[in-house]
Amino acid sequence: MPVIVSQKHKKLVVPLAGTEILFPGAPAGPLPNTILLDHNVANTILLRGLGHTVPSPMRLYYHFPHPADEPPFETQYDTCRLMSENPRCYNLNDKGTGKTRTALWTWDYLYGTGMCGKLLVVAPLSTLHFTWAAEVFKIGLNRKVAVLHGTKKQRLDGLASDADIYVINHDGFKVISKEIAERIDITALCLDELAVYRNNSDRSKQMRKAAQRFDIVWGMTGSPMPQEPTDVWAQAKIVRPNSVSKYRKQTRDLLMMQISQYLWKPRANAVETAFSILQPAVRYALDDVTELPETIYRTIDVELSAQQRRTHKKVKDELVALVKNKTINASNAGVALNTGSVSPSASRLAWDMFVDLPAGAVRYCFRSLADATAFRGRFVDATQRRTVVGGN
Repeated sequence: MPVIVSQKHKKLVVPLAGTEILFPGAPAGPLPNTILLDHNVANTILLRGLGHTVPSPMRLYYHFPHPADEPPFETQYDTCRLMSENPRCYNLNDKGTGKTRTALWTWDYLYGTGMCGKLLVVAPLSTLHFTWAAEVFKIGLNRKVAVLHGTKKQRLDGLASDADIYVINHDGFKVISKEIAERIDITALCLDELAVYRNNSDRSKQMRKAAQRFDIVWGMTGSPMPQEPTDVWAQAKIVRPNSVSKYRKQTRDLLMMQISQYLWKPRANAVETAFSILQPAVRYALDDVTELPETIYRTIDVELSAQQRRTHKKVKDELVALVKNKTINASNAGVALNTGSVSPSASRLAWDMFVDLPAGAVRYCFRSLADATAFRGRFVDATQRRTVVGGN
């Protein structure tokens, strides 16, 4: 007898045979020799272990808030299924497949059902406001977000605020890591661009230790092996430390072949073996998302540099002085328009196009994008502050 799902009551009617030990106190079901169970994540996983086919409770009961013209992709539904049923897992979907939303939806479902506490997101600096905080607002998640950025005091003030989701950058985490560890109400950790921890650095070791106390740890990256297959070792030590060897050398010997004293090359099956380490995981390429239009345009906001802020303030002050002195005329109004209305941080990313890079913050943004994708950015012609973004 198959498991019967009652969506109206969020219940499962399960055959009694083989389930008595796992559910000794379950009430009798409406049919002979059946029991009645709540259709939740825990019961779903147990029943699947017994060989029953049980649909994802998140897919059936969660409302997936979204803009009217941007419904969830099928790949996002499947990604949410995996993340909701595996407290420690990897989201290895390509950039542009909607990893941010899947993480927010999954956490919101688990938080709303009492299966986890508040969420800490550790992400690239350029994405704190313009991706994570903005996405919470855009999809109408109805949760409070605190971006932990600035001085240590500003970060601590944000951490002390009554928020549901706290967002901090990778390097900023170490500044208040002690205070974060004391927040036992934050039980879910999402590591955006997990590959920044691919080296066995002090930053990686710190996150490895910090992640141990969290009930939920999700590692997200579209490019888990940007340099070589052994990149997965340090990442796995954070998300699922028992799934990988204790020492990096053992993983290196498994994935790499020594050619000379200082030269190592990947073994024939190194990439496949490396992906088998990062499990459980979901991995969809951009081409797998059939709902996407042929062309996608994305606007990426970048913070102004200190020099740009000073210049912007100087122009603003001069324009305010002109207004106060009532000296605005057609001539200086045209100069003001050309000087003050165009944001110096505005830039446009396109494949194999030359892009103006007027600030270090923009260069950092491009490097973050390159790290998050399967292609690389090549930075050239520094005298003209121009770059070309292309393939390997």
